[in-house]
This record gives sequence, C-alpha cells and structure tokens, in this order.
Amino acid sequence: MMKGLAAGGLAAAAAWVIASGPAWTAVARTGAVPAPTPSATGACLPTAGSGADSGIPAIIATRDDLPGHTEPAIAVSRHDPRDLLGASEFVTPGQNPRLVPGAFSSSDGGRTWHDYGPLPLPPGYSHGDDVSAGFAGRAGFVAAEAYPAAGGSSVFVWRTTDGGRHFSAPANVFTAPTGALNTDHPWLAVTSGHGVVVAWNWGDALMFSRSADEGVTFGAPQRISAPDDLHPNLAVVVPGPQDTISVMYQAIGSTSPGKGSTGGGPTTKVVTSVDGGLTFGQPYPLPPGTGYTFAAQPFASSLPTIAADPVTGTLYVAMSLSLLPGAPRSVVVYRSDDGGRSWSPAVTAGAQDPRADEFQPSLTVDEAGTVYVSYLSYAAGRVNSVLVASANRAASFGAPVQLGQPFDPACGLIGVWKVSPWFGDYQGLTSGHGHVYAVWADTGTGRPEIAFAAVRARGAHRAGRP
Repeated sequence: MMKGLAAGGLAAAAAWVIASGPAWTAVARTGAVPAPTPSATGACLPTAGSGADSGIPAIIATRDDLPGHTEPAIAVSRHDPRDLLGASEFVTPGQNPRLVPGAFSSSDGGRTWHDYGPLPLPPGYSHGDDVSAGFAGRAGFVAAEAYPAAGGSSVFVWRTTDGGRHFSAPANVFTAPTGALNTDHPWLAVTSGHGVVVAWNWGDALMFSRSADEGVTFGAPQRISAPDDLHPNLAVVVPGPQDTISVMYQAIGSTSPGKGSTGGGPTTKVVTSVDGGLTFGQPYPLPPGTGYTFAAQPFASSLPTIAADPVTGTLYVAMSLSLLPGAPRSVVVYRSDDGGRSWSPAVTAGAQDPRADEFQPSLTVDEAGTVYVSYLSYAAGRVNSVLVASANRAASFGAPVQLGQPFDPACGLIGVWKVSPWFGDYQGLTSGHGHVYAVWADTGTGRPEIAFAAVRARGAHRAGRP
C-alpha cells in the first residue's frame, strides 16, 4: 500500500483535507459497479465490489459489452456544472480488435452516465484513437484521429449540442495526403473566447488548426513546432486567460547542423499563442526530462501533461521521472510564470513511496488557483488512482488520496496495442464550478472500463482572485 494511504486514512477519505488548502468531499453518485468479468488470460484478479481499501468513491461511466476502454478525456460545460462530456478509445470485439473513438456523458454532474458508444466514422474509415474533449458554449466536442481501411489517416472533430446524446458527422480538420506519413495524437481545447483549436503531429511538423464557428469548420493548418524539431509529437493543448493557448509537445531530437540527426535527445517543449492561435511564438524547452517514458512496469507507458491557471496564466507541467538511477518513478511538477520561457525546479507531487512506481499524471488548475495532479501508482501487484493538490502554486503538495479501489493491471488489454497487458498511456482530469473531475481506465471489473470520481471544495477562493 502507498505511503499516505494507510488503513484508517482511507476510511476518512470522504473528508479529504489538503494541507494549507480547503477541505474537499466526494460528490455523491449512484450506480453499481458491474460484476467482475473473467480475464481472457485467466491471470487477472478482478477487485470491483470487494469494498476493501476504498477511497473517494468511483463509478463506472462506460456500460456496454465491448472488451475495453482506454485513454479517457473529460470536459465540463462552463454554462452548466451538471453537463459532463467524456471520451475514450473503445475496443471493438472479434478476432482482430481495433481501437475506435467513443463518448459518454452525464447531465447530473457525474451521478449517472450515458454510454454513447463508438462515434460515427466517415465512410471508408475503420478505426481511430487518441481522443480529447471540450465544451464551447453549449456545444461539446471530441477530437480523434481515424484511419481508412485502405490506409492513410485524418484528424476529425465530432460535435454534440444535446449533452452527448447525439453527435454530428465529424468535421475534417486534416487528412494526410495519399502515401504521406500518418497523423498522430491530436488534442482539442477550447479557448476563453470559445475558439475550438486542435494540434497534432504530421511527420516532422507539429500542426495546429482553429475553428471560428464553434467546431463546424476548421481553418488551414499551420506549423507551430521549431523548424529543426525532429518528429515533434504528443501534443497537449491548454487554454489560458484572454485567448492565450499553450501547446506542450515532445521532439525526439533536432536536425540543426552540429547537433546531429538526434542531437540533444528527446526534449519536451512548450509553444504559446497570445491571440487565440492566429500566431505562435518560439518553442521553449523544459528542464531535462524524458517526457514520454516506459516506466519500470511493462504496462506503464506514461505521457507528460500541462495545465494553466485560468486567471493568471501560470503554466504547470507534470511528468513521471526516476529521480535517482534505478529508482521507481515519481511524479514531478514544473511551474512557468512567463509562458514557458523559464521553469521552476521540479517539485515532487507524489507520495515518494520507494516501493511504488508513479506514472500517467494528469493536471488541472481550478478557479481558485489550486493545482491538482492525478496519477497512477503501482505497488504490490496493484494499481491505485491517486489525487493530490497544492494551494501554494505547486511549491508543495498535500497528502495523496485514493480514487476508487486498487485494481490488477493483469486485467488490461491483451494483444490490442503496444505492450500487454495495456490500459492506455494517459488518463484525464479537469475542473470547473468548484469541482474536480477525474477519469481513468480501471480494470477492477476484469477489463478496462472508464471510472469517474469527483470532489468539491468547501473553502473560499484565494484572496485577490475572482
């Protein structure tokens, strides 16, 4: 068990108190966890419904007969705190399972969920992945890439105006030319001015496009990575105040003369726009860090993440790093007060349990300026979903609280993608209306389902803030 999650501490998890910050409680919700399903390998041990080691209560948001769901995203409407839109990769059944983008939604703040299922793909397209979600006004959006059966790839955005009950045919943001390299890892965000923006990789360019009509159509794409970046990828787009947009990505090296084809090695960078995505400045690197990594466990691939303070624009980046050679990975957070030009030293956000690997962090900053990090922690054969918070601009973090129950990673997907078992490279976290919402791929039922948990603040906003 993780340090800070000992028996007794979890028994009182519904009244979680953050050090130097407000008190938080779980949001009540309804719905039983599905009965455990035996693993195809027979090796996994489902834990759902055991009642042991429970923390902040969780509910399963995906309820269908598909083999699994991975890499979730979550968004909350700025107009109505009851409206939540989630998206994830849904796994198709059969001898040759594929990933397809899908959605789920709630109209009561996460107490109950509607599982929409796989999103409609255009004719000729067979599968897709890498989802993200957002709200602009009362419209919700899901972005993903999709692949035609004949080869190639496109970036699409689906739109809903009724809270996720129905989705339009997707808008085409970009299609790679025939015979060209495929797109990868699109990421959608909504600016403070309701602009819908998407960034994605295409070969040795990180591309960006914006919509001025709430996601109905998208403008011509522009390159926003540095000219000498080698294979910039894994974009995460984060909006800030006054139509500021920052995009974090990782380049595997540089093509600049004197640096060599992989000069400098992998570098995590941030590039920022102050005019809603019309133009971008120079990309700036973060302090040395591996960014996208495979942790010590075979299932634990892990992406970095970024968030912005919605009032001040302060940027925060979290990633999973080994702080000492051969040590388990810890989640650390960097802060930038100047749009990514310079960064603070890394601050450890996790529990620093020497027996646990911490990976797949997600970030959000609420209206009061409190910084939240969720992450997964592996120890003693089980994975825990964990949430920590900082009320002092990530100078320090309070004790971790567990979300849901520990689960067995051996119940992940087998033979679908990358490593086996597998339940994704990243999870989801957002905040709004005084609440924090987490989603993660949880295998407690015997297969990866998307679990949801929420907490709410009881404290006042920080002095000097709206």
